[in-house]
Amino acid sequence: DCGTKLPGLLKREQSSTVNAKKLEKAEARLKAKQEKRSEKDTLKTSTPLVLEEASASQAGSRKESRLESSGKNKSYDVRIENFDVSFGDRVLLAGADVNLAWGRRYGLVGRNGLGKTTLLKMLATRSLRVPAHISLLHVEQEVAGDDTPALQSVLESDTVREDLLQRERELSAQIATGRAEGSEAAQLAEVYARLEEIEADKAPARASVILAGLGFTPKMQQQPTREFSGGWRMRLALARALFARPDLLLLDEPTNMLDVRAILWLENYLQTWPSTILVVSHDRNFLNAIATDIIHLHSQRLDGYRGDFETFIKSKQERLLNQQREYEAQQQYRQHIQVFIDRFRYNANRASQVQSKLKMLEK
Repeated sequence: DCGTKLPGLLKREQSSTVNAKKLEKAEARLKAKQEKRSEKDTLKTSTPLVLEEASASQAGSRKESRLESSGKNKSYDVRIENFDVSFGDRVLLAGADVNLAWGRRYGLVGRNGLGKTTLLKMLATRSLRVPAHISLLHVEQEVAGDDTPALQSVLESDTVREDLLQRERELSAQIATGRAEGSEAAQLAEVYARLEEIEADKAPARASVILAGLGFTPKMQQQPTREFSGGWRMRLALARALFARPDLLLLDEPTNMLDVRAILWLENYLQTWPSTILVVSHDRNFLNAIATDIIHLHSQRLDGYRGDFETFIKSKQERLLNQQREYEAQQQYRQHIQVFIDRFRYNANRASQVQSKLKMLEK
C-alpha cells in the first residue's frame, strides 16, 4: 500500500514546494518594496543640505502659451500646475500646484529649510510662469544708499508716474522753446489726462503716509538714503513696494525689520490691500491679522487652506486625524490579509489565493 501511495504524495509535496518558492519570491519583493519606502521616508525627514543653486521647471500646455502671448488670458489669478523646484541636487517641490486668486492674501508656512524663500524667488524671477501682464515685486534687498531723499526714493518706485512726469517735462520744454511741431500740445493733453487718472498729485501725500506708518518722521523722510542703516533701508524697500502697488506682492518675513507700532500699522494697511499678496512669516499674530488663506509647504508639496493661521492649525489637525483613521483602517485590512497568508502559506490548494493576497499587500 505504501508503494502505491508514495508517488501521489511525492507529487503533492513537489507541487507545494514550487508554490512555496513562488511565495518566498513574492514575500521578498514585498519586503524590498517596504524597505525602499522606508528609505524614502528617512530621506524626506533628513537634515536640510546646504546647496548652491535653485532651479524650477513646470509642465505647460501650448494652449496656455498661445493665450498668454496673444494677451487673451487677462486674468490676474496666478495658477501654476505640476511644477518642480530644486536647490542643487535636493528636490524641494515635486509635481506641486499653486493657485493665487486675485485680491486674496496668502500666508506661506512650513518648516525652515523646505523652500519657502526659494519659491518666492522662483516666482519673482518668473522662473515659474507668471503671466507677463501681472506686475510683481519681491521685497528682499535693502534700498541702495545715495543722495536721494527717502520720500523721493519711494515716489520713484512708481515707474508709470515717473515716466509720465518725464514726458510732461519734455513736451512742456519743446512747446516753451518753440520747437514743437504741432502734435505736442495734443500729446501733452493726453499726458495730463493720464496723470489725473492715476491721481499723480496725491502721490507725495500717499508716500509720506506709508513712510510715517513704517516709522519715518517728517525729518527722516527728507534725509538721503545713504544716511540710513541697513534695517531702515529695508523699511524703505518695503515702503517702495507698498507705494508701487504691484498685482502680486511677495514678502519674506516683513515683520523682522519692524517694531510693534510699525507691525500694527502694516497689518491694518494690508487688510485693505487691493491686489494679491504671498507672504512668508513665522509671526502667528501677523498671519492671523492679514491672511485670508494659508499655503502649507511640506513633503515636497503645497496644500491650501481657507482662513487665517489659527483656522489652518485646526483644519490641519482635522485633516491629519482623518488621514490617521484611514491609515489605521488600511493597516487593519492589511493585517487581516496577512493572517490569511500566514494561515494558508503552505496549503497547496490555497496557493493561488495566497499569491493574490500578497499582490494586494504589495500595492
